[in-house]
Amino acid sequence: MMRRRLGRGVYDSSAAEIALTEWEASLLVEMYGVNRSKVRVVPNGVEDVFLEPVNAAGRRGNHLICTATVTERKRVLELARAAVKARVPVRFVGAPYEENNAYCRAFRELVASHKDLLEDAGPVDDRRRLAGEYRQAAGFVLLSAMESQSLSALEAAACGLPLLLSDLPW
Repeated sequence: MMRRRLGRGVYDSSAAEIALTEWEASLLVEMYGVNRSKVRVVPNGVEDVFLEPVNAAGRRGNHLICTATVTERKRVLELARAAVKARVPVRFVGAPYEENNAYCRAFRELVASHKDLLEDAGPVDDRRRLAGEYRQAAGFVLLSAMESQSLSALEAAACGLPLLLSDLPW
């Protein structure tokens, strides 16, 4: 009766079910009676390197970190302006979509004129190094105007960072 009330019937007619973890897959099987052969686990993207325990001797810096593409919808220029006004150091990790557009130029000019507070670290492709970047920061900030779900925010949270995020549905 409980399974029926929870909507089990919808699973009977599906071709497959997607879970983000093995634990979620087991819930589908045990709670909803989904046939295990129909369940596929598609990880949420947070790699193990971000889930490793933080070294207790490691010290966090006093800066925030923002890992985002330099583009209008990620609002890195607006974040940089706010950081300058509030006198909060921010390290930006990411590459621009277009190196020579007006938004990117304005961002780079602001960073260059406030080297005491702002740092443009560019992209970091090595996942272990990126996890280290998160673990050296005091917090993570992403003021994106549009986001479905931020993998960067999930990675930062996995590294134990407090998050400051836009109020978006995810």
